[in-house]
Amino acid sequence: MRYIRPIILCAATLALTGLAGCGSQGDEPDSEPGSPLCFSASVGDESRAPVAASDFSAAGSAFRVWATMHSVDNGSDVTTLFDGTEVTSDGKGVWSYDGVQYWFPMQTYNFRAIWPAAIEGVTFAPAAGENASLTVKDFDVRSGIDLMAASDRREIAKAGEEAAVALKFRHLLTRVSFRGRSDESLLGRGRRVILLSAAIYGVAATGTWTGSDGKGAWTPGSPAGSAEVPVYKVEFPDGLELSTEGTDIFTGKDVIMAIPQVVPSEARIVIECRYNVGGAHTFTFEAAFSTADAQTEWKAGSSLRYPFTVASGVFFSTPDVADWVEIPVDSPDFKIE
Repeated sequence: MRYIRPIILCAATLALTGLAGCGSQGDEPDSEPGSPLCFSASVGDESRAPVAASDFSAAGSAFRVWATMHSVDNGSDVTTLFDGTEVTSDGKGVWSYDGVQYWFPMQTYNFRAIWPAAIEGVTFAPAAGENASLTVKDFDVRSGIDLMAASDRREIAKAGEEAAVALKFRHLLTRVSFRGRSDESLLGRGRRVILLSAAIYGVAATGTWTGSDGKGAWTPGSPAGSAEVPVYKVEFPDGLELSTEGTDIFTGKDVIMAIPQVVPSEARIVIECRYNVGGAHTFTFEAAFSTADAQTEWKAGSSLRYPFTVASGVFFSTPDVADWVEIPVDSPDFKIE
C-alpha cells in the first residue's frame, strides 16, 4: 500500500527577472517583490486512496491553479494572479509552471486548484478574493476520471523567503463498491454463487460542483442509465465466486467513482450469475439498493460498500461507510467500528 507524501515544488527559476511575471493584466504593487512563488501538493491526510496514488505524482500529472492578490488592508484591489495555470509534475518530486510569479509584501493571496488539469467545464469567479470560487459544470463520472480540489490563503507582511503554497487536495467524488456473499443457510452446504456480471443504473452520472474551500457542494443531475445501458458495469468471463464471508466487486480499476447525491429510489443493481452446481444455467436478478427505509447519501470523499446476499434474489444489508482518505474500499481492513 502506497502513501502519498507532500511534494515540495518550486516553480520556475529562482533568479529574479523583473516584474513581468507578476500579476495578471492588473496593476502590480508598488513595493519590491520577494521570493518566487512556489507550491507544495498532497492528497488528504496520510492518503491511501489508490486511484490518486497511481496518478497524482506521476510524471506529466498536472493540476490547474487560480489565484487572486489584493492588499492586506483593502480587498477592493483584486488582481487575478493565476488564471487556470497548469502546474506539472516531473515524477521526481518537482512541479513547475511556465513563467515566474513573486510574493509581494502587504498582500493577501487566495488560491484555488483542480486536479487533474484536463478537466473541462471549469470556471473561476474571483469575487473579492476571499470568496473566490471554482465551478465544475456537468462533470460526467463515466469518464472514469478522479476529481480533486484544493485551496490555500496567505498574507504576506514583508518581503522575504516564503514557504510553498500548501495545496492539500480533497476527493470530490464518492467511492462505491458492493460485497456479494453466498449464504449457505439459503443455498445449501457447499453451494456458491458464481458472479458473471454486475451493473448499476438509476443514479446521477453527471453533476455540477461549486466550492471556495476545496470542499464545496454538488448539484447532481437526473438519474441515468437502464438495465440494458447501465452507468457502471463489471464483467467476469470466467466467473467470480462469492464466498461465504463476502467478495468485493467494483474494486481496483473497476472502482465506482460517483457523483455525491442522495441515492434515488430508482437506483438498481442487476447481476448475472450461476451456481457452482446444477450445470451452466445462468440467472439474472435485479434489486433496488436505496429504499425509503434504507436511503443513503453518497458524500464527497467517502467510501461506501453495500453488502448483499444472493439466493433466489438479491438481498441488501445496511451499507458500510468510511472516509475515503483513511481506508481503501477494496481493503480487508474496511470496517465501521
